[in-house]
Amino acid sequence: MNPPPIEEKNNKWITIHHETEKNYWWFILKRKLIVHFSQSLVRQGSTILEIGCGGGRLSRELQQLGYRVVSTDFEPSAVQYTREMGINECFVSNGGEGIPIADESIDLVVMTDVLEHIQNDELTMNECRRILKKEGYMLITVPAHPYLFSSWDHWNKHFRRYTKKRLFYLANNSHLKIKKLTYWNIPGLPFAVLRKIKDFFYPQPNYEGFPPVPALIELPLKGFVSIENSWVYKFSLPLGLSLICILKK
Repeated sequence: MNPPPIEEKNNKWITIHHETEKNYWWFILKRKLIVHFSQSLVRQGSTILEIGCGGGRLSRELQQLGYRVVSTDFEPSAVQYTREMGINECFVSNGGEGIPIADESIDLVVMTDVLEHIQNDELTMNECRRILKKEGYMLITVPAHPYLFSSWDHWNKHFRRYTKKRLFYLANNSHLKIKKLTYWNIPGLPFAVLRKIKDFFYPQPNYEGFPPVPALIELPLKGFVSIENSWVYKFSLPLGLSLICILKK
């Protein structure tokens, strides 16, 4: 049997994300975190650009809060899902090749777990600075700890995982100032370590979606990460599976 075309694979991957975003604990709690920081950084009516809009749910939540939301994604299927969510200013764009938006026209750029999908992350950061208004902000999340790069990263089409040092380099290179840098998702660390160990003995070439979480585990997991979110609003955590970074032009 011949392998399916690349477009079909990509569409399936986006569809999995679109469906999972509805009620998977990680997506729900990450959106709450991003929405909180967005509201603290820019007021209603501001223009927010979401690069890598995926299933469109974050863009919709931000638009419902009174922001003008512009969304882009490399995958046409992601753009279609996002338009169906009511985001009219949504178009296909590869952030690693440039962003077709006017200089100094955006108040806040949001990239949640996107930068690791872009081969030329330096170009993307410089483009974001170009399109940001004076005193504008960037809000990004990325997977942390390069030593945990695994089959999961391969399935998610990641080029890399990040360190704080790499984010400081990208900020300096693009002339942006880091205002906040913290780890997030402490409970995810042991699972990532176990996956790395499992890969060593039993490599897994593919996944059919995000790992299911039993209800008995999901409830305390949501509770712990909700508390963690409240800490991250005020402080910087010393460990976690992800990094959250707020930058200012």
